[in-house]
Formats: sequence, C-alpha cells, structure tokens
Amino acid sequence: MLPQKAWLTDIYGMEFLCDSDLKENIVTAGITPKTTIRPRWMVLEFDLTPVVLYDKKILVNGFQSWSETFIADRSAKIRRLNPLARLLSLDRYGDYHFYRPQTARKGFVFSHEYLQVFDTEGKQSHSSAEEEILFAGNLSPEQAYGIFEIDFKKNTILYKTDLEGLTLEGGKEFIGITLFTGKTSDKYFDHRQMASSPPARPLTGWTSWYNYYADISEAILLENLTALTDSRIPMDVFQIDDGYQERVGDWLAVKDSFPSGMKFMADRIHEKGLLPGLWLAPFAVEKQSKLYKNQRELLVFPEKSSGQTRRKAPLPAGFNPGWSGIYHALNIYNPSAREYLKEVFKTVVDNWGFRLLKLDFLQAAGVIPMAGKTRAGVMHDAYELLNDLKGEAMLLGCGAPLGPAAGKFEYMRIGSDVAPYWEDHFLKAIGYRERVSTANSLSSTEARAFLNGRAWYNDPDVFYLRDTKDIKMTESQKRKLFETNIKCGGLIFFSDDIRTYSKEKIRALLSTFENR
Repeated sequence: MLPQKAWLTDIYGMEFLCDSDLKENIVTAGITPKTTIRPRWMVLEFDLTPVVLYDKKILVNGFQSWSETFIADRSAKIRRLNPLARLLSLDRYGDYHFYRPQTARKGFVFSHEYLQVFDTEGKQSHSSAEEEILFAGNLSPEQAYGIFEIDFKKNTILYKTDLEGLTLEGGKEFIGITLFTGKTSDKYFDHRQMASSPPARPLTGWTSWYNYYADISEAILLENLTALTDSRIPMDVFQIDDGYQERVGDWLAVKDSFPSGMKFMADRIHEKGLLPGLWLAPFAVEKQSKLYKNQRELLVFPEKSSGQTRRKAPLPAGFNPGWSGIYHALNIYNPSAREYLKEVFKTVVDNWGFRLLKLDFLQAAGVIPMAGKTRAGVMHDAYELLNDLKGEAMLLGCGAPLGPAAGKFEYMRIGSDVAPYWEDHFLKAIGYRERVSTANSLSSTEARAFLNGRAWYNDPDVFYLRDTKDIKMTESQKRKLFETNIKCGGLIFFSDDIRTYSKEKIRALLSTFENR
C-alpha cells in the first residue's frame, strides 16, 4: 500500500504525482507554484490494492496527550464536538478549531501523525511477520501536522498536512509531505533519528494532584513526604502539582500556605533521597494573574487576514474552571515573554532546585499559526524553547501535541487525566475527546504503549489504590488501571495518602515498585 497521488485543496485544484523511495520507505510530495500562494492542506491518496479495509482494525491516534486514542474497526465513528462546547473554548484543547472531518458517520475515522493497520484480531502490526499490514508516519512533524482519514466503507486512506500559516513563493520548490510507509514502526523511529531509548530512565513516584488537587500546603506535603519515606517504598520522585502558585502565569508568586518557600520544599525532598518535581503550565496565563493584568502585550492576539496583529483582546487558549475560566497563552515569539520564561525556569531549576518539571497545558502555545509558520511549526519552536531553558531538569510533557514532541521530552503523558470514576458520560456524548476519564485514559495508554522507550517514556497518569469515599470505581476497575499503568508506563505515579493503605496494599505497592 503506497500513496499514489497528491494535490492541494481549496482554491488551487492542482494535482500531481508524488515521489516514492521504495528502498527507504519514504514518500514525498511537493509543488513549485508559479506565483505566491498560501496553501491550506496538501492531500495524499493511498493506493490500497489489493488490501480491503473492511475486515481490518486501525489504531486511531489523537491529536495531543489527552486526546482519545483507540483501536477502530468498521463500526467505529468519531463524534463531532457539540457547538456549545466551543463557547467555553474547549475546542482549543484538540483539533476541533482547525480540522473538520468529512463526516461523522460509522466507518469513517481519522488518526494524527501515524497510522497502524492491524489484522482482524486487532494485533499490532509489529507483533509478528504474519500480522504485519501497514505503518505510516509523518516524517516532518516540525513543519506540519499530519492527519490520516480512513474510510472503511469506501476503502480509502487520505493523508493531509495542515499548511495554514505558510506563504509559498513563486518559482521555489516546496515539499509539503514527507511520509514513512512500511510494515512496522521500527524504521519510522530510525528515520526520525531517535535513539533506541530516551536519554533518561523509567521512574516511579508520588504526585500531589490526584488526592489534594489545588488544595495543597507545605504542611500537607511534608506529612506525605515523611509517611512515604518512613514506609520505605522504593520510589524516585516526589512531585508538587498545581496549587503552590498564587495564579497560573505568576509562577514565582508562591502562596502563603508555603511559608518556607519552594527552595525549602525542594531541599526537604532532596534530603529524603528523592528527585524534586514541580508542575508548571509555562504558556498558560489566567485572567486573574498579575501577568495578565499588567503585561497583556506578552500574550497571543488574533491576527488579521493581512497578518497584522489585533490588539483588542488576547486569543482564548482554553477553559479551566479552577483558573478564572477562559485563559490565554504567552506569545513565544515575543522577546519579553521569552525573557520572563527564562527567569521562571532559572529560578525553579537553579535557585529552588527542582529536577523534574511537569509542563502542562502545552497546546496553548500553538493554537494559531504565527511568525510565518504552521501550528506544528509554532509548537516545535515552543518545545525547542523549553529545552533551551530546562537546564539540569528533565521534562515531563502534558497536554502536548504529540507530533513535534517526540525526542523533545524525557517523559510524556500519553492519555487523558484519570478520574476517581470510570467515565464522564456527558462529555463523551458531546464529543469531547480530551475529557477527564479513567476509561479514556486507559484506551490511549494501551494504544500508545509502543511509544514507551522510543519517543519518550510514557506517563499513563496515576493509579488509585485507596478506598476513600471519593473513589467511585470498583476494585476490578482500580486493578485494571493499576495493571495497565505498570505494563505500559515508563513513569509510574500515584497520589494516595499511604497512611490510609492496608498492609495488603502496602505489600502490593512494595512488590511493584521493587521490580521496576
């Protein structure tokens, strides 16, 4: 199965043959326009002869860390997001604001950045020679997002690249698509020039979020730190999540509930023999923050059709009910914004002493094309900036568009946030694929397991073992979450207060972490 022909969409109507290097499994498609153009999508059509999709299964990969990822057959469909969700800017979390699929009927699905076709048993194509069908992957994710459209009914696969934001000069060749097509993912990672494993190691640890959420304090964290180390659970990381800072965006303004400061916290964690971790959403800025009120010019603003930036109201980057509602994004191309982030990272890493940074809500940086680049190009530059700033720290990405992220993070969330319940049926019904949901997280964790140790080490989010009243899952559901995370993850975290554990649960945790 190889791509057969390519074209540009919308006003150009140009159709041309693509070039295939069969030895290297690489397909390219390009154009040399006669005059200056602003392309929207470049499309590649696969020749499926003699393969019939009707009895196959396909891995459907979501856009970013939280986006629903699953194994699809001919009965699968992907719901469109309810328009009411756009009023809360929920569309900014996924692909909804820049990509509209042809249809939402059964048998039509789409996959971001890579495509895996399985046999009828649903086994992954790299499991054995007899089961190998097809793996295809975007080889230029730093230039443009790639989307595969699969129609089981019509037996077609189209591959599209999002070129919005680019201006192509007349007379100059432009390669809009560089695609790997083969039977397994192994050579794909080789072509991406990625090492056989990330420059780090698998880790275990504790994070504050899934027990205390933003209601944390110095006292609460020190109590948990002492309890964990006294229990002699063999773990690596103690991570402080959202709730230490006054407002999202004001990262160096610490709440009064941390009277000794964040350096004190990092030092105490170090003294216990653990790696101090800290949560940041480096590109997010909430409306109640001092940064928003006093330096609004550092934010991303909508652009006019001419490319000139409007200065009325900053562009919404998402919605979070715990952060003053709709929030906004720092403009990574603004020199003052970059200097601010430089100050934040230097303080957090060099002065406070944190060595694992969980960087969340990263999608905010690339909601729109900027600086003559596509959305993917903007995200690539954002990830490059984070690597320039991280110093001695390791990075855990979250809420991150995954295409350009490979090789830029030691660890990466590969599913949605889990919840103390199994599924959010309302958010599922309105087509919100980034919903907080244990079922959603598990589906993505299993489907993206093959990325572990290749693109990064997978963070499948936490498991729950506690039996407190807030947990609305059955024991079998909790066991499923626990076992899947251990099997598929490279970064294994939990948030429970270990003082609530029975001796049986302590033994289970000890046994699991000792064998990591």
